[in-house]
Amino acid sequence: MAGVHTVYRTTNGISSNYTGMEGNLKLPSLYGARPNEGNYKNGAFPEFFYGFYPYSDLSKGLDCGIICEKSGYKLFIADNGNGSLKKSWDESTILSISNGADITLKATIDSNKLYLECLIGSSLKKSLSAEFASTSIYNKFMKGCWVNREMCLSINPDKNGKINLVPAASFIKAKFYNTSLIATNGTKASLTKSNSKEYYWEDSGFPKTNYYDDTRPVGIDITINGHVSDEASATTDKITAPII
Repeated sequence: MAGVHTVYRTTNGISSNYTGMEGNLKLPSLYGARPNEGNYKNGAFPEFFYGFYPYSDLSKGLDCGIICEKSGYKLFIADNGNGSLKKSWDESTILSISNGADITLKATIDSNKLYLECLIGSSLKKSLSAEFASTSIYNKFMKGCWVNREMCLSINPDKNGKINLVPAASFIKAKFYNTSLIATNGTKASLTKSNSKEYYWEDSGFPKTNYYDDTRPVGIDITINGHVSDEASATTDKITAPII
């Protein structure tokens, strides 16, 4: 996979004392996705997720959140092939939610599993869990992780290994806000500008063209009710899938 991390907010280098996150995500008002052609080839998808990376073993880590497929929104949990989980990728069935919906995403590590929940208000819409590959790996995560909150455009190589930007993946006006960090002792703290840092970066192999576009820095790093919020739009091809 090669993609672009339009919004990458992390506690890495600041604190690694977390085993959970919960907060609000306003889903994009519109998005575009490209389905895989088979065996995870040539697909392109917006993703909005949390990441957990144990400070005691930097070779491990996992991501969990929302993937925007052509057919609709799904929950996903993935370890990107690093061996943290028994199953490196898992996803839910389609969520019955609409573009622009305000949802709550909650991820917690407990009982040898990562648990992911999607709620609207107090109503649980969908849940997903993934078992750690071993008790020793689970214990590394339970010692504490640095965490991420991300908005990405993820692209799978085609059958020839090429990364294609068209047909485009895109999203318009997605927003993370009101996020809390859950520490190893169970206490919660607001995600803020002082306990995190935010930047943009591209995966190795992401094509160097002038067709990618986003709305940064507008909407990034805004404090609302004591929490830092990030809002953005992005596209892999501003010609065929403009965001403004």
